Amino acid sequence: MANLQHRVRRRTTARRGPVPAQTSSPKSYKIVAVSLYSDQADALDEAVRELASAGYPKASRSLIVQAAVERLREELGGRTQEEMLRYFGERHLRRPLRALKSRQQAASDSRQLPLPLSHNA
Repeated sequence: MANLQHRVRRRTTARRGPVPAQTSSPKSYKIVAVSLYSDQADALDEAVRELASAGYPKASRSLIVQAAVERLREELGGRTQEEMLRYFGERHLRRPLRALKSRQQAASDSRQLPLPLSHNA
C-alpha cells in the first residue's frame, strides 16, 4: 500500500512539478476553489459590477472574497469552538430551502421512468 502511495505521489509531482517552498510573505497566495449557490455567486458578481461602476479599476471576485474573509476573521477572532459552531450553525439554518420536486416529477422532467416506491413480488 505504501508503495502505491509513493508511486502516485511521484507521478503527481512529475506532472505538477516541484512544490514551491512556503513563504510567510504577504504577497504569497493560494488559488482556492469554492462552491456557491447561484444567488451567492450573483451577489458576488453584483458587488464587482458596483465597485467597477463606482470607478474602482481593480474590482474582482477575488477582491470581494478577500474582503469577506477578512470580515470573517474579525468576527471569529477569539471565539471558542462552541461559539464558532453556533455562528456557522445559525447561518446554515437561515439558508432558505428550495422547494424540492417529488421523485416522480423529477423523473418525468428528465424523461426517465419513475423509480418504484414499493416492490410487489
